[in-house]
Amino acid sequence: MEKVTSLLLAFAVVLLLAVLVSSLAHRTILSTAALFLIAGFLLGPGVTDVVSVTPDSPIVATLAELALFAVLFTDGMRVGWLDLRSAWRLPGRALGWGFR
Repeated sequence: MEKVTSLLLAFAVVLLLAVLVSSLAHRTILSTAALFLIAGFLLGPGVTDVVSVTPDSPIVATLAELALFAVLFTDGMRVGWLDLRSAWRLPGRALGWGFR
């Protein structure tokens, strides 16, 4: 349980950091995904060992769902209604795969 708590705390801190630097990241080539990648490297067993997770850990599926939710939500907030109406086929196919 302690590992899950530290993992969720690390995720929350990195998410807060991503929100705080999002305007700076928007003006550069960095993205919030790159920030999470760097944070995962720094917090992982190779550097500081704050978070130690294996690919078969049950929390990995939960974090993957949270990450997918965050990506889809932010992309959905950025797309305009006119853009979506004119190019609905690609997002429609992506959503079709998500329901299977």
